[in-house]
Amino acid sequence: MIRGLFTSATSMTARRTEQEIVTNNLANMNTAGYKRDRIAFHNVLDASNMVNDDQNFQGIEYIETDYSAGQFKQTDNTLDFALEGEGFFVVQNGNEQFYTRNGNFMLGNDGELLSSNGFRVMGADGPIVLRENDFVVNKDGTFLSENTIVGKLLVVAFDEPRNLDKAGYNLFSKPAALPEPQIVDTAIKQGALEESNVNPLEEMVNLIMISRDYNENQKSIQTQDSTLQKAVNDLGRI
Repeated sequence: MIRGLFTSATSMTARRTEQEIVTNNLANMNTAGYKRDRIAFHNVLDASNMVNDDQNFQGIEYIETDYSAGQFKQTDNTLDFALEGEGFFVVQNGNEQFYTRNGNFMLGNDGELLSSNGFRVMGADGPIVLRENDFVVNKDGTFLSENTIVGKLLVVAFDEPRNLDKAGYNLFSKPAALPEPQIVDTAIKQGALEESNVNPLEEMVNLIMISRDYNENQKSIQTQDSTLQKAVNDLGRI
């Protein structure tokens, strides 16, 4: 009986975590370049920790980020960019570097190219600074002003992007143990943004299934608790 309570409680805890993940995915469905998270559960038949009533067992095998590409949205904004393949833009805040698929950039007061949250956008030779508003950008990310190269967007890729950490603000950070990324020649589309890869219909269905499963486990706990209480009371009268 106690094992049954533990099993239901473990499932409820895991479903609550899944609900938080799905809710966050839905909240970012309109965030450019956002990559959805998904959760994987332990196979019940292999869950020896649950059978042994391991109090630290959570039922969750892993949480991973889905890096599949989102659809392109044409914006015609000269400072919007989308990557037509693998890789990340590189942005810097102080001495910290981050990686993002969100190419919604802007110009700072000193002409520096900045990310939507104010971090410097890195080029192949350092931060990109545009002294003139009249420029064009080639598909390789090269900025040209009056036929003069003034910078080139830095695009890098990781062999194992699943090991990146989400750092908030639609950014990823590299753990110290992860090898340095490699520069890649991914084509860049100007005047467009990559939309999030969140499928709102799929996520809403997931929320419904999570709610149903949570409620069923809650009822199971109530039933088991009532049965256990009755058993204890009856045994006490014997």
